[in-house]
Amino acid sequence: MATVSFDIFIVESLLPLTLGMRIVLANEEERNDAYLLQDLMTKYEVDVLQITPSRFKWWMAQVGQTESWKALSVVMIGAEPLTLELLERLRAVTKARIFNLYGPTETTVWTSVCEVTDGEVITIGTPIAGAGMVVLNAKLQPQPIGVVGELYIGGAGVGRGYLSHPEWNEGVFIQNPFREGERMYRTGDLGKRLVNGEFVYAGRRDHQVKIRGHRIEIGEAEQQLLSHEQVKEVVVVAFKEGDGEHALCAYVVMDEYSGIENDSHSLSDITSELRQHLSSRLPAYMIPAYVVPLKAIPLTPTGKVDRKALPKPAPTELSEREYTAPRNEMERKLVVLWQELLQTDNIGVTDSFFDLGGHSLKAAALVSRVQEQFGVHVPLRALFLNPTLESLAGVIDGESVQEHHAIQRQEDQEYYPMSRAQRRQYVLQLISGEATMYHVPFALQIRGKLDAVRLEGAFATLIARHESLRTTFHYVEGEFRQRVHPAVAFNLEGNAWARMTAKRLLPESGMDEVITRLMARFIRPFDLGKGPMLRVGLVPLEEERHLLLLDMHHIVTDGISVSVLLKELTELYSGQELPELRVQYRDYSAWQEERLSGETYEAHERYWLETFSGELPVLELPNDKPRQVIQSYNGQRYAFKLDADLAQQAHRLARKQGTTLFTVLLSAYAVLLGKYSGQEDIVIGTPVAGRGHVDAEGLIGMFINTVVIRSRPQAARTIGSYVKELHGDVLLALEHQEYPFEDLVERLGIEQDRSRNPLFDTMFILQNMERTAIQTGGLTFESQPFESGVSKFDLTLEAVESGAEIVFSLEYATDLFHEETIVAMAHHYCAIVREMTAAEGIERTIGELIQVDGMD
Repeated sequence: MATVSFDIFIVESLLPLTLGMRIVLANEEERNDAYLLQDLMTKYEVDVLQITPSRFKWWMAQVGQTESWKALSVVMIGAEPLTLELLERLRAVTKARIFNLYGPTETTVWTSVCEVTDGEVITIGTPIAGAGMVVLNAKLQPQPIGVVGELYIGGAGVGRGYLSHPEWNEGVFIQNPFREGERMYRTGDLGKRLVNGEFVYAGRRDHQVKIRGHRIEIGEAEQQLLSHEQVKEVVVVAFKEGDGEHALCAYVVMDEYSGIENDSHSLSDITSELRQHLSSRLPAYMIPAYVVPLKAIPLTPTGKVDRKALPKPAPTELSEREYTAPRNEMERKLVVLWQELLQTDNIGVTDSFFDLGGHSLKAAALVSRVQEQFGVHVPLRALFLNPTLESLAGVIDGESVQEHHAIQRQEDQEYYPMSRAQRRQYVLQLISGEATMYHVPFALQIRGKLDAVRLEGAFATLIARHESLRTTFHYVEGEFRQRVHPAVAFNLEGNAWARMTAKRLLPESGMDEVITRLMARFIRPFDLGKGPMLRVGLVPLEEERHLLLLDMHHIVTDGISVSVLLKELTELYSGQELPELRVQYRDYSAWQEERLSGETYEAHERYWLETFSGELPVLELPNDKPRQVIQSYNGQRYAFKLDADLAQQAHRLARKQGTTLFTVLLSAYAVLLGKYSGQEDIVIGTPVAGRGHVDAEGLIGMFINTVVIRSRPQAARTIGSYVKELHGDVLLALEHQEYPFEDLVERLGIEQDRSRNPLFDTMFILQNMERTAIQTGGLTFESQPFESGVSKFDLTLEAVESGAEIVFSLEYATDLFHEETIVAMAHHYCAIVREMTAAEGIERTIGELIQVDGMD
């Protein structure tokens, strides 16, 4: 079947000959005529066939099921992914044993093989004798089982390089970091390793593309198009339009009975139907902009999809992108605001803020910018209910204009009042003594030629720029006060023990373990009365590889502040000049105190007191150990994830219910807690940014507040009604998020209990901040995870979107739970999400969902 120049021909010819078998060669005419191939197979009683998926589809499209296929005993299929849909078609025409083969030409034909069973996952099997395969991340570190990374191949089959093109070898044929003197081939393929040792192919690294600021896996769009009953084959490609932006084009082969050729079924009807099909399955930015119907997908001589032969989409083939340009001054100004926040262009008035990548954090920023730009306060809930640009413009137009008050600078004085958040941190630190659970430590790996003096200078400039980094905290004459110092002593810490420890451990241990060991010694108590509340250590690993260790007290920072610090640090290191800050954190503290003394504060307080009226629920989970009298905050984390399919189902449920991913994941967590505790009144905390004014966006400081969601996952409630109700509760909580958590605790009269947190014992977080590597000045700064050994609450479930998957970290108090209990909870959480997001999931009651054995 293969041409003699195709590497597969080696297997097709040499393998059967060495086994004493006869080979049947098809000439060029027979290769390109399915009927002649059929006759050839019948004539010579062919019982073993090697074929590519594209060639098989072509063959079936020409002649369908034949007797020649029934005679086969073995079918070897490879060179392209084998899908479940294709496997079903194979099973329909032959009872032969089917083997899925994988391997690039550069590693000598096939590297791995698997006999395919009728399971839910098709793997590419395990490496053949003499070959090795491993899944690595961008730092050439092995990925954990089940986590997608890039496939690297080693062993005897790895080629020496590209003949006459040595420049192509760089970065592709590399030294094997695990076996000295051996080389590996970087395939460019994505995959993951299963517990049983088999590998799963997960697409091409170069088949990921950014569309409107979002990284997209093209295979996901193809998969959802194939789920349409009239689509037989599909290929989705990304290409650049005239404005230089990427767009997706879907080439589809429709079912012969769909009427595509008839006048009554026009191209616009097809594209409209496919868009409608995709709109409930994919976010708007993943829906192809172009749809091109084809009678057949073009193939190369080797039987693969010939992407170069795909026709360019003509203007008439443009699907409905529903782009409507702004029509008035207000809409034009809103477009500019959206572009700044969402980092994307071509925004039309019918686009949805959340479909374009908006989330609660960006929504809060938009509300403050609308207040500044138009003098109108738009409640956060109104944005969720009116997510399109034109509907938001209508809301703004209907609101009364209020004067926008900028944060005013405070006159210089010795002491300033602490903000509410600072007071909370100050009191908590006093209670906990020298404990470090209220620190915010993080680590960066720096690659490149680093100038340590220049880096220290960048930190010094950063400290001079942000007053919060040279602020100390005091209790003066019965008042909580902060003091801003004109300067503080700062230097990069060097440590011989850290250097020696890192160099000793790195050859044997992973970077995560090394950083965990180093940070355990680097993190030590701060004296809040003596600054700065920032500690930085530099650990050289190699000449062009360093670790940067940072430790800050929560009283001067939060998650967004860390992002601001890293952004400005790298900009200062590269020599950029930063614009002067108009206000400082002390000015924000005064502004906040003024806002929390009028009618707005009273309205917030009424809402929260009404929400928590009556008996306050206390979460009673079946702990493995008795609760200690004084909370130790000892903890660990367990990582797990929702794979791409389940994550997509969660997004789909959110769109169907008119809510957000946050609400869907939170509702599943509340259901889990309800099933483990047997309670139907659950209280969960969640952090909010707390930057209610545009002037606060670029400051470093402690702004974060905690809002508390009271949820009632009653067994008789349907999933659909429960998710919608919780969505409303979340929006109301966000609308009243300015009310300080510590004020709520005080007004509710909750007595201090040092064995647990007041009002709630568990927190849920959907992390919206992107932690991508920063490249500047010839350096790459990359965040490094590590185990802190701390758990501030009984349980904290943190979720972050990572590519097409959702990755979770379940932090737990080790004084209460064994690891096996947490593993079971994670398993049950995934099962609940799976059942909630199933086809009829929203119609089921909470009581009908999976029963957990957490109480046994």
